[in-house]
Amino acid sequence: MINTQSSADEYRRLLGDTRRLYADAARRVLREHPELAPEGDFAALMEDLHRGLCLRVYLTICEADRRWSPAERRLATELCDHLWGERLEGATLAQAMRHASQQTARLEWPALVRPFFRLAPLRDEVPALENLVIRQTNLIGRADGLLKPAEQQASQRVLGAVRQALGCEPGEEGREHGAEPTAAPSVDLADPFRHTAPPGADEKKSPGAAPDDAAAARPIDQVLADLDRLVGLAGVKHEVRSLANYIAMQQRRAEAGLPATEISLHLVFTGAPGTGKTTVARLLGEALCTLGVLPGGQLVETDRSGLVAEYAGQTGPKTNAKVDEALGGVLFVDEAYGLVASDSEDPFGREAVQALLKRAEDDRHRLAVVLAGYPDEMHSLLGANPGLRSRFAKTIHFDDYTPLELCEIFGLLLEKFHYEVTPPARLRIAQAIAARHARRTRHFGNGREVRNLFEQAILNMANRLATIPKVTDEQLVTLEADDIPLGDAAGEAPQRVTITCGSCGHAGASSPGVLGRRVRCPKCDDAFLAQWCELAPTDA
Repeated sequence: MINTQSSADEYRRLLGDTRRLYADAARRVLREHPELAPEGDFAALMEDLHRGLCLRVYLTICEADRRWSPAERRLATELCDHLWGERLEGATLAQAMRHASQQTARLEWPALVRPFFRLAPLRDEVPALENLVIRQTNLIGRADGLLKPAEQQASQRVLGAVRQALGCEPGEEGREHGAEPTAAPSVDLADPFRHTAPPGADEKKSPGAAPDDAAAARPIDQVLADLDRLVGLAGVKHEVRSLANYIAMQQRRAEAGLPATEISLHLVFTGAPGTGKTTVARLLGEALCTLGVLPGGQLVETDRSGLVAEYAGQTGPKTNAKVDEALGGVLFVDEAYGLVASDSEDPFGREAVQALLKRAEDDRHRLAVVLAGYPDEMHSLLGANPGLRSRFAKTIHFDDYTPLELCEIFGLLLEKFHYEVTPPARLRIAQAIAARHARRTRHFGNGREVRNLFEQAILNMANRLATIPKVTDEQLVTLEADDIPLGDAAGEAPQRVTITCGSCGHAGASSPGVLGRRVRCPKCDDAFLAQWCELAPTDA
């Protein structure tokens, strides 16, 4: 017997989670990457896209079997109440849904989810978006107790279309700047419901102005605690803490009337992709704001395409405009070695470097510039320009993650998106990560590689659940071993694994059966949960 009230309550929660995902994404882009937002009211656009997605998912599933059950009508009432604040019933509800069906049929799936693919800062939300779509299709399809073949096929079409829309096509991966604008739906999603459009976008602030929430800056201890919670990066954490301690000491000396030594805020981050450079730069900006060194602390990301123009005379103004955007915070230049091509004179790139150097010096009291990239290339860049070497004297290196640290990152993704894993799945995750780590090159994606593995596991899980007539809440959040793609790690499961104590760091060989269970360290006698493992040397 299906509990209609329970299904309605769960659907209402899913709709609320979907709205929050789109709204939070809009706020994040407007706050941290306003240059990536399309023209117009981006917050209102994201609200419309969220409406279109919820309507399209609901109507695609409900119309598949050409029957509108009472349970599905109840969900439609919740949908109308969520989107437009009206609990419609009877003939009014039927008329509204017919109109919505005509309107949403003209919506393209890519348009409804495109910001999460086109805008690089939002790509880490792709698993959350897919999870919400999966849960909506399952709940709607099973609202009347039985997932009919037509509804199952419709569910698979929805998931396939959304996955395809969110996937990187050839040549698109990693694209961040110059993304195509995201057009609003060309349909009337408000009629025949009463709807008040969201307020217009906030007025633009002057360069260097503090963000709206700057007054509520967190204490430095909280910022550094967030830094400490990052997986690995022991050397990086030490360097950032040392910088914060140095600044705090100089401030105390100034308060005591003693001369203070000025320190450059400009840094070089070296390391492979996916090692946390952008995340650390964001926390660094917040720390500098909290300490009173920078007025805003916001992070503005860019690369060569955001600084170098195509025509003579345009690079200087373009670089200055990007610096103006970052004033008060941190300008993060990714793949900074690309500013100057090594095999040509590249006058445009050198013009960008000179403009950046001048602004880094002139605005050193209200701007921190972080140049990031591969170690060898960054060393060559600094060696080729004495001005860069003198102004960017401090280099912080980000090591590749170990296999165990990569497993811990996978665990953070599970926690963030509310998934669980079975003990056999934990072992498969360790196997898959060990195989990827063993064959890594200097271009190894580290955290990005783990995110790709996580997303593929979620897709495999969705395909598995789509064939099950009745899916429980536990199944919706549990990854099984078969969901984890092994790739080159396929073969017999290892007989021994290495478990590391989180208290004393002791590593010892054990049976894979201890994964997911509490064990006791033979060295320090602390009991801990054996969440992750590395493959023992004999199995590597």
